[in-house]
Amino acid sequence: MILKGVLLSNIKDLSNVAYMDRFMYLQHFQDTISIYGPILRRWEISRSETSSMHFENDMDEYGAYNWTMVELQFSENPFAAPNSLGGAGSALNEYFPPDYNERMGLPVGRDLARVTTWPGSKDLRPNAMTIVPLRPTEDFVGSGLTIEDGPFFRWLQLIRYPENISKDEGENWFLNVHSAEVSKMPGLKRFISFKSLPRSGAFDRFSELWFSDAESWKNAVVDHPQKFTVPKWANYEKYPFFEPFTHFVSTFVLERATQNLLRDKGIYVFSA
Repeated sequence: MILKGVLLSNIKDLSNVAYMDRFMYLQHFQDTISIYGPILRRWEISRSETSSMHFENDMDEYGAYNWTMVELQFSENPFAAPNSLGGAGSALNEYFPPDYNERMGLPVGRDLARVTTWPGSKDLRPNAMTIVPLRPTEDFVGSGLTIEDGPFFRWLQLIRYPENISKDEGENWFLNVHSAEVSKMPGLKRFISFKSLPRSGAFDRFSELWFSDAESWKNAVVDHPQKFTVPKWANYEKYPFFEPFTHFVSTFVLERATQNLLRDKGIYVFSA
């Protein structure tokens, strides 16, 4: 069975992108292949469009990450390995440069790659990841679309239900109430969702909402918001009713990945 891993990354200051890109291609690529190569089937990276969305509203309201979205496909769940994600039962762990945390806006000296509970907050934005089935577990809007129906501007969401409710209660609201209301958003072209697999990290769901462009997203979400049923357990008063960065993380990407790392072999080529 092929599984899909989705990872969202945020960077403290976008002026650090050149440094972090260099680390990713020169060192992190080699580590990832060494550790996950036997179970890795696909590895694509998409640059986040969050920083290009110059609206008057604060994108922090939507838990928006600003750097990359990585999609991987595995032949087994890497979280289920003896040492969990980051070790995957291999002899060596991944290398991170000494100033990695500082450049990512994370606490210096704290290893957030291997925490057992999600520590995310507005002031702490570690990499957010989940493992889901390859195909959507729910297909709400847009089945049958073709490439000619694009372009597609994808809003990717990771959610985790608050600790004071059961997973069943959260799922009942999402599947039987919320999804029907989201499906009525003006301009929404595609709405699919994936239920996270057991032993897949802190997040319960990964969803994709597609629009034609950023302005279409703004029209639907900011300018003409849908009327939603607020769950009694909501810990955030506005849509999406999850505390940003704590229970809700998102990013925006285009329809096509920026780079296929396995196909391109992560080759770092310098030319002047």
